Amino acid sequence: MWGNPGCFASGDYSREFLGEVASYGVILIAPGNIGEFGSFTDVTWIRESMDWVSANAGRGNYAHVDGSRMAAWGRSCGGIEALMVARDSRIGHVGIFNAGSTDEASSRSVVGRITKPVFYFMGGPADFTLSYVCSQYRACTNE
Repeated sequence: MWGNPGCFASGDYSREFLGEVASYGVILIAPGNIGEFGSFTDVTWIRESMDWVSANAGRGNYAHVDGSRMAAWGRSCGGIEALMVARDSRIGHVGIFNAGSTDEASSRSVVGRITKPVFYFMGGPADFTLSYVCSQYRACTNE
């Protein structure tokens, strides 16, 4: 499941990146219609996508889909949405791209309870969330 930056409900917002990931045989579900902007998502769409995969994996046109290997990834606002489903037993790992909360208490309450792999990719010094992630999770070096 993929959460778009800005929580935009546009299915092709991250087309190039998601196309590269899909080229390795991964099925990605991104929110919204192709080329459509103006509507936004919340964590509900990720949960509904997980329900859809659970209901369809291994059946019909999706016979080769393994529903036991789901992950939640997202960028910016979509990364926060991915974190919100991280404790769901159907999610195997969480991928966060350029996302972090500016509220330390809420970040710690979410991330501190995750017991599965989480990876962070941060945008470097220009990414305003970098200082929060570094201070909260001690995940950064001076490199």
